[in-house]
Amino acid sequence: MHRVPQVDAARAVRPGHVLYLARLRDLPASASLWRGVQAFTDALGGNGMQMMRSMGISTARFARLSVAAAFMFGMFALAALVTSGQTASAQGTNAAAFFAQDWKLNPATSKLSVTSTKLKTIVETHEFTGLDGSVSPDGNARVEVNLSSLATGVDIRDVRMRFLFFETFKFPSAVITARLDKSKLSGVLAGTPVSLTLPVELDLHGVKKQLNADVLVTRSGPNSISVISSKPVVVQIADFDLTESLGRLSAAMNNIEIIPAATITFQLVFEAAAGNKQLETVRNEAARRQTEAQTRELTVEECQNRMDVISKTRQIFFATGSAEINARDSAPVLDEVAQFLNRCPAVSIEIAGHTDLVGTKEFNQTLSEQRAASVAGALAKRGVVRQRVKTVGYGFANPVADNGNEAGRSQNRRIEFRRQGG
Repeated sequence: MHRVPQVDAARAVRPGHVLYLARLRDLPASASLWRGVQAFTDALGGNGMQMMRSMGISTARFARLSVAAAFMFGMFALAALVTSGQTASAQGTNAAAFFAQDWKLNPATSKLSVTSTKLKTIVETHEFTGLDGSVSPDGNARVEVNLSSLATGVDIRDVRMRFLFFETFKFPSAVITARLDKSKLSGVLAGTPVSLTLPVELDLHGVKKQLNADVLVTRSGPNSISVISSKPVVVQIADFDLTESLGRLSAAMNNIEIIPAATITFQLVFEAAAGNKQLETVRNEAARRQTEAQTRELTVEECQNRMDVISKTRQIFFATGSAEINARDSAPVLDEVAQFLNRCPAVSIEIAGHTDLVGTKEFNQTLSEQRAASVAGALAKRGVVRQRVKTVGYGFANPVADNGNEAGRSQNRRIEFRRQGG
């Protein structure tokens, strides 16, 4: 009985393949050489049948091969195996060069969504449309989320989330940063998805916190990679100083129960930026759309929504017993109010001042009128035409909370915006 000549597997190939070479060496040529070759090519991660067919050799034809011919085929397969080791080494080098580029986010093919739950069972998922990001040659990744780009499909929901929850007039964006270990991504170049648990830092609402994101990194094109969440990333509201914001949001929705946690999912596509004119065009168009969305003229309803919601933020502050605005703390919300009022030029505005019950009726009436006038003056400095604005003071006549405690009195000291005649 003839045997295929033995080969020194330990010297010819990498250690991980010795077992497979031993299997081939010990198979009798007259006892299914076909199975021997199939076992051998399995070591390459392929299939013996496919290998033979790619050479134009059928199973029946292979059965008629002489022992010498079968041995030559084995030597061919061995050469392929050794070459595969050289190829893997080259791929490692190529992977380093592949990732050592400037990468930019493609906003047209990237998505980031947030999911929340209210009334225990109602799940809502909404997408942020304003994304930007990059990965540097040394692996530093950064993604910026424009929080004003949250799109629920209902304007009043969007405005509540922006002003009451995220407080976008103070914290316009969230930033995610991470460090990519390129040594763990060599398989991506060969088209093999790589699973990672990626430590990330989330900067949200003025708070930075470390989180872990389970991701799948894939090669989505010749010069593009995708980073996809394989599990939702859980964000606890309290970790980012958003508990009070959640309370305001709930109060604006008739005090419905909202679970104090959310989950984030994403699909982020990065492309090599050098010489990529198509990517540059896509990014410029996305930036143009974001600018247009934030500067277009608002409808009367949209303007009313913004005035109603911004009034609930209670973010215009005065010195105690005075109409003097605390400029530093009040500037963010005054800037926001001026920005959206200038986008609805056909709407006439009423600015109403309210006080708590402390002091005389006459004092509080005058104080409420003066505070409303101070706000009108601050908006005029920000471009709001004074002739569009009417100011009125209501003193303590229209409380929204109990004046018997400081928490209630704090809510009653307020400025409200509304459409005249609305």
